[in-house]
Amino acid sequence: MNDLEVFLRNEASPTLVGALSNALATARQNQTVTTLGHVIDALLDDTAIINRVSGDCRKRAKAGLSAHLPALPRHERPGSFSFQLSAVTMAARGIANDMGADRVTPLAFLVSCLQGENIADAASMQAIQIVRSAGLSAESLTLPSKRDELRRQDFTFHALGFGVDLTAKARAGFWRACPLIGMERQLEQLVRTISASSRSVVLVGEPGVGKSALIDGLSFHIAKETRPLIPSMIDGWSVVMLAARDILAGTGVQGDLEARLNTMLAFFRENTSVIPFFDEVHTLLDTGSPSARAIATALKPPMESGSFRCIGATTDQEYARFIASDPAMNSRFTKILIPEPSTADAVAIMSGIVDHILPPPAQRMGLVVTKEAVAASVEITHRYNKTDRLPRKAKQLLEHVISKKTYDVLVGIGTGDREVTARDVAAVFSDTTGIPLDALDDQRDDFYESLFDRLSSRVKGQETAIKAIISWLRLQASGWLGVERPRGRFLFLGPSGVGKTELAKALAEQIMHDRGSLVVKNMAEFKGEDARNQFMGASAGYVGFGETTTVYSRVMMRPYSVVVLDEIEKAHASLSDPLLSVLDGSAEDAQGRFVDFSQCIFILTSNALQVPDGGDDELSCRRALLQMGGIWQPAFVDRIDRVIVFGALARDTQVEILAGMIDRLGVSTRKPLPARLREPGTLSGIVDAACQGADARSARRLERCLLDWLIANGREC
Repeated sequence: MNDLEVFLRNEASPTLVGALSNALATARQNQTVTTLGHVIDALLDDTAIINRVSGDCRKRAKAGLSAHLPALPRHERPGSFSFQLSAVTMAARGIANDMGADRVTPLAFLVSCLQGENIADAASMQAIQIVRSAGLSAESLTLPSKRDELRRQDFTFHALGFGVDLTAKARAGFWRACPLIGMERQLEQLVRTISASSRSVVLVGEPGVGKSALIDGLSFHIAKETRPLIPSMIDGWSVVMLAARDILAGTGVQGDLEARLNTMLAFFRENTSVIPFFDEVHTLLDTGSPSARAIATALKPPMESGSFRCIGATTDQEYARFIASDPAMNSRFTKILIPEPSTADAVAIMSGIVDHILPPPAQRMGLVVTKEAVAASVEITHRYNKTDRLPRKAKQLLEHVISKKTYDVLVGIGTGDREVTARDVAAVFSDTTGIPLDALDDQRDDFYESLFDRLSSRVKGQETAIKAIISWLRLQASGWLGVERPRGRFLFLGPSGVGKTELAKALAEQIMHDRGSLVVKNMAEFKGEDARNQFMGASAGYVGFGETTTVYSRVMMRPYSVVVLDEIEKAHASLSDPLLSVLDGSAEDAQGRFVDFSQCIFILTSNALQVPDGGDDELSCRRALLQMGGIWQPAFVDRIDRVIVFGALARDTQVEILAGMIDRLGVSTRKPLPARLREPGTLSGIVDAACQGADARSARRLERCLLDWLIANGREC
């Protein structure tokens, strides 16, 4: 059974089946392929379309098609489709669903045909233009969707004059399927509590884990009288969503709020089958607000007696602050924890709601979200977005991808493909976060094979250090290390000017593809007694609160960064404690904001440790660091993945570095360089000069000697 037969049998209405059969018969009779013109011509004879389209418009369209279709060339396979049938049927299916039809009708199929610019052949496009010239277009035919009508419908709970009746929305068909997927245990616990006791319930969980979806699911099951989940005793109950602003609106005059509260409590006391739901219930219990304090005071007695009960939702932090801290209020709630779903559960949730997040334009054009795209939205956000929670962060990413794909198809960007793939998800996530696409791809062997050459061409004479870094990054990319820890934590030891900071810059450009992802902090700035506050940012109530740019704020904005803590040995010993959390992969700044460091590469540099000859093995270096004391505490040193020793620059390496400096200078200078600057004797003399002094054999010393030579010999130009 081919795709057309499956569509006709399972999804097309009987009148559409007849119209498509007539189109095929006409094409076969004329020995031509079946174009959209044949289909549109047959659909214009449908009774529903005749009643909707003006007579003159239909006559002009039929006349134009009658002249166009017989003139088509004959084909060796008469009746075969010249256009992408699957794309048309897919778009028609979305239009029919949007209109609230159980099957694809001729009207939905005609609208799909008239929108088929990117899926039609030349002959079909000519037919579409003929019909449009007659005054018939998709815009003139599209009916208001059932979902749009429901969105415009007023679901206000009129008994109170405010609030939204969620069960009324469910009974009206606002959700075609249950909006809740998973959380069966929490839903059963919620139903059991509200049906068998008079206690209130508070749902506690991080933002985005699905607390509101749980209430939507409860309303849906009550409306559908789902057995055995919903006992018959709560059939006909209503769940009404209320907000603090609804209760406080229009109560500016003294006594108005108390009167409204008394009216509301009296109503719920007499109508026990109506359950109020307060999203962000902590806003009602904030005793720092006079209005909220009045509400909390009014609710406590009826909640204690059982004459008033409600369902609330709040976060862990707000629960601890406003409910758990008040023993009287805490005793009146039954707490139900809503954990973040696992990645497998999140994929199942996203698979169930993907059709609901497709906007009408995407449905009409037949946009399809693949299973791989759904899985990618969960996997990528789970790994790289630690500040939000599943499934909301995956849903938001997928919505962004769908909107971009819809826009691309509408304006003709790309191939016009109507399929959202995992690659599309990765591309959009890369655009919004700055994480390069190759970092989202586990198959990075070619990347690491060439990385050594790219870094070695930039940083001369430190091949051993580069190999050590690449071997660790390859290990991290394999997935054998925990995803919660940073991608790398390296300590660069060695004299000044041998390439430690330059290698960090090269890593930012080659791995992050953006030098702007480099975060450098000179730790010598944090050696005073207040080093901890300086590093983490000023605490609330202190000067500079929220104004200082810190490592935390930089990484919060760009989680995919190379963080260089230069001259780490000069930092105050008190910084070892906050640095432990940072190097573990996550920490909170002075404002209590969570910062994810798991996608960072940390590079700590130091030139304080004099590594003796033959003592540059990692174990010896770690022992020497512990003996230095200060910030080098055992827990801090133990978190360093690799201690990498940078050797002094050999003479041949210095000559090579000097030649590179001259090449770069020649490109940027406005005045030609002296001709003899590139002569071997001149290069050797500059290197000899650079080998003298306290900072001998450093690249910075070499650059100064080059500039000294240019000053002395600049007149030769």
